[in-house]
Amino acid sequence: MERCKSVGTFRVTLDCVELEPQAVQIQGHASRPWTEFEEDGKTPRRLIEAGPVVSTVEPLEGELCEHELQWLRSMPGKAFSALYRFKVEAL
Repeated sequence: MERCKSVGTFRVTLDCVELEPQAVQIQGHASRPWTEFEEDGKTPRRLIEAGPVVSTVEPLEGELCEHELQWLRSMPGKAFSALYRFKVEAL
């Protein structure tokens, strides 16, 4: 996945209504984080594009681009599940 210029380093924590550990890939540039392709005419497969991941077990500390930060702040049209609550702190 092509990412635009970093807007800084952040610590992102995830709180979730679910009791089981959860992990979420932070989106921003694509409406879905995968590319579909066929390999030698076989069953279609999905290639998951690299992107930052935050979980309820392990927070993310790293750089975010403008679009990823907007998604975490619930940018219109890029909403995430209501089960998730992200806390974003600049480092």
